Amino acid sequence: MEHKPLRGSDAESPPFSPEIKKSGTTSSKIVNKRTIVIAAIVILVLVILVIVLGALLGAERAKRKGKFNIH
Repeated sequence: MEHKPLRGSDAESPPFSPEIKKSGTTSSKIVNKRTIVIAAIVILVLVILVIVLGALLGAERAKRKGKFNIH
């Protein structure tokens, strides 16, 4: 049996070259800096929210057990 390629060989385009279309305003990076900064801010806000809610829950539990005194 003879092995035949699936695509004909073109001189213009190699068979495994991906076609990447670049526009003038977007960068060629997959993830740009703005996305990284927004994700970091969201993660930071979520971590702070978990810490604050954990502290409030701990204070509420301590108050119910009678170990929390406020004068």
